[in-house]
Amino acid sequence: MTHPILIRTMVALRWPVRVAAVLVLSMVMTGCAMSAERAVVVLDGIEVRVEIAENPGDRSRGLQDHEPLAPGEGMLFVFEDAGVRTFAMKEVSFPIDVVFIGQDLTVSAIEPLSPGESRLATSPGPSAYVVELPQGWAAERGIGVGSGFVPPE
Repeated sequence: MTHPILIRTMVALRWPVRVAAVLVLSMVMTGCAMSAERAVVVLDGIEVRVEIAENPGDRSRGLQDHEPLAPGEGMLFVFEDAGVRTFAMKEVSFPIDVVFIGQDLTVSAIEPLSPGESRLATSPGPSAYVVELPQGWAAERGIGVGSGFVPPE
């Protein structure tokens, strides 16, 4: 049920502002939030649903304040060029595996990180892609160093 004060405020607004306010209000009331772009990648023949972090802000934020990843879900970091990449557990509240993808589109390393850990995970060589997954999920499926990677289309 809509509150009477809210209705009076909405009526006083101009039409375009009312439409925008209704959209934002409906998102807030239903618990919806704008989400990152999503895609599917393939690791060793296994599909993984990923959120894409392709700009500097998304990459810096990563999984900070994110809900724990479900099995088969991850975050894909896409870089403009291949380079040595370093990742940390900055305000991530659940354990993850950092999967570094080499220039040959194979897994070059998988580094586990846990909440509160100060250790940095660094790729062994240049990577243009990195995937963060729930810790242990890749190993349970036989994904390891040398496994193939297919980026999103």
